[in-house]
Amino acid sequence: MVSLVQLFQYVSIACGSLALCTGVTSIAVNTWLYAKGLNTIRLFVGCFGSGCEDFTDTSSDLTTVEIFLITALILVFIGNLAMIRFRLNPGKNAGLIAAYFQLIGGICAVLAISVLTDMTKAPADHYGSSFILAWITGGLALVASISGFISVKLI
Repeated sequence: MVSLVQLFQYVSIACGSLALCTGVTSIAVNTWLYAKGLNTIRLFVGCFGSGCEDFTDTSSDLTTVEIFLITALILVFIGNLAMIRFRLNPGKNAGLIAAYFQLIGGICAVLAISVLTDMTKAPADHYGSSFILAWITGGLALVASISGFISVKLI
């Protein structure tokens, strides 16, 4: 029978894994916004009716979104590995490290999407599937961290 500590560890690992999947999918699908005059705005490229324009300008707000989202995925990945280690070899330090990594990763994902939301205040804009998946990534990472903190507290 699964104990309460193990249950929260499993929930943390599952939510962290789902956060990774949705985050990678949001970057891979790369349809963030349908803006007026543009077909789509992606993180690295904006596509107009006739062609695409590269957004590699380092001062762009899109660069901030890129950096925060990629950082979030790296942190959630490290947190998930630490949570698996915590599951195999319980110790408060490993569990706290895992939960903090997942928490900071979730905050980075939410910051990335918040910046993109602030950039696109026009009511004519429609958000794409990548935008929605990135919000789900942030939420799942935060749920994984909360579950990780609870599992550490129960030890």
